[in-house]
Amino acid sequence: DPFARLVAGCAADLEDPALRRPMEQLLYQTGRFLYLADALDDLREDCEDDAYNPLRFRFAPKEGEREQEFLEYLPRPTAASMNLAGAALALLPLCAYGALLENIVYLGLPAVFAAVKAHKFQARAGLPRLMSKRGAPNAERRDT
Repeated sequence: DPFARLVAGCAADLEDPALRRPMEQLLYQTGRFLYLADALDDLREDCEDDAYNPLRFRFAPKEGEREQEFLEYLPRPTAASMNLAGAALALLPLCAYGALLENIVYLGLPAVFAAVKAHKFQARAGLPRLMSKRGAPNAERRDT
């Protein structure tokens, strides 16, 4: 929730409350989704490394039933965030970036979740981790 609130705070300077509230919700729900997707993407590695992960203590990835329970549960909050982000987007007036935002919310977020759930997101992106396990910038990262 702190990350989602931080992202939502990007709309705080909008003066018109009719724009600010849906934009805050769009950003909040997108931030919440990203936080959950990142936690899922890192879960196995974080458990192996005894690192913090918000999903770890509820759904430590063990062979069998707990992993299945986890895979059945997580689509609900991520789908809720995607749906609420879409609802907030629908409340915003059309703008030059409308098609891009719709693509991100309706196509990009579901595609990211599917790739993360299938353990293919980092491999598909071909990118090193942005942060080391200790929270410091990863020395292997190459900006291009």
